Formats: sequence, C-alpha cells, structure tokens
Amino acid sequence: MIQAGFIALLKNDSATSALIGAKIFQGATPPDLTQYPCASFKLVGGSGNPTFRTSGVNRQRVEFNGHATDYPTADAIRTAITNALDGWTQKLDDGTNVITTLQANPGTDFEPGEARIFRCMVEFYVLYTQPS
Repeated sequence: MIQAGFIALLKNDSATSALIGAKIFQGATPPDLTQYPCASFKLVGGSGNPTFRTSGVNRQRVEFNGHATDYPTADAIRTAITNALDGWTQKLDDGTNVITTLQANPGTDFEPGEARIFRCMVEFYVLYTQPS
C-alpha cells in the first residue's frame, strides 16, 4: 500500500524523524497537544491509466502537512518532508513500485487561531504501479 510507503519513508528519513519522531498520521491529527510536533498526510485526488493486462500507472495527489505549536517548526517539518519525497523512487515490500514523485503545490501556510497549531502544507503527485 502506498500509504505504508509514505509512513516508512518519513520515519526512516533522519531530518523528518529528528523533528517529529514517529508521529505521522493519516488523515486528521489528534487533539492532544502532547502529540505535537507531528506530520499528517491525506490522499486528495488521483487517476489511473489501466491497460488490458495491468492496473497501469496511478497518479495519486497527496497532501502532506507539518504541524507544530510554532511556525518555524511547522515550516521545518514541511521542508524535511519535501526533501524526503522529492524524486522518491522505491519498490515497496508489497510490490508497489513508486516510479517518481513530483511537487504539485510548493506549500501553503495555515494559522488556525483557536487550536494554536500551525500547519504548513505541501502537495505531491506520486506515480506508482500496483503489485502484479
């Protein structure tokens, strides 16, 4: 599964793990402030190009976020995620073949007032094939 690949990549990236450890969440982040700083990701779109013999190349759009109680840390998490994902290629344990990643949106900053959590976002297209 491509989601497991994202988690493994970020957990094993020294710059990302130095900032967040293993706190990588799919979807929403927990409301517990002791879980910050952290990262999250969600699948926000995609398309496939199936053939008669295979599922073809999938193009998945993924939003990655750095979350922290201060802006500089959230921005540093986004930068570490961007560096880890840019140009990523790998054959995952389940046979999923990550062909490449392309940055779709270089980043947007959000500052929700009530939560006092800063979120810095970057989006990538991930091109991959399913296990055969």
